[in-house]
Amino acid sequence: MIKPSDVFVPGKFPIEQSNVYADRGTPQADVRTALERAYVPLVFGGYGVGKSSMVVRVAQDFSSTHQVVYVENVYRKSFSAIFERILEELGPEQAT
Repeated sequence: MIKPSDVFVPGKFPIEQSNVYADRGTPQADVRTALERAYVPLVFGGYGVGKSSMVVRVAQDFSSTHQVVYVENVYRKSFSAIFERILEELGPEQAT
């Protein structure tokens, strides 16, 4: 039996593999295409609509060939601060 927490828990990250997920269609395909082209997609929307879930699902497709870094909160952070955080996560051997 599926419980509500198996389907959607806003603010909880990372999503569990057991959570039900609905493909986001065009927006999801657009994020995938942007990443394939080495672009940095901007994903935005209201609270709890599934932005993180969608990005995690798309990132899973790249995790066997690329290193994926999740930056949880970028609110009021500069691009420099965001990239610093990414480089810290990757470590010095990946940053060069």
